[in-house]
Amino acid sequence: MGEPVNHSLLVSFPDQTPAYSYGFEAGMLWARMEAGDHEEFEVTTRVENREVVYRMAVASGWGVEVHPSGVEGWDQTLLHKKRPAPQRANPKGLRIVSGGLA
Repeated sequence: MGEPVNHSLLVSFPDQTPAYSYGFEAGMLWARMEAGDHEEFEVTTRVENREVVYRMAVASGWGVEVHPSGVEGWDQTLLHKKRPAPQRANPKGLRIVSGGLA
């Protein structure tokens, strides 16, 4: 067996359902991919989020490699920027601009 792993609880969510924690994990990962600060990064993700991670990667122009982490229920996930995110059609002509409300 590998090195011992130590974990600690940083934040306790009022909603303790697995779906909430998986969504939180996916949201944090999505934000990191969208920020684009790195061309490549590795994270530990829940096995249950594997399909969501793949879908987010495709939608954002990232490649993804998933490997067992050695800890049951967890993956070691490597994400690497492949190309700019695909442009989505906007049939109503709306656009998002940065900045606050005037």
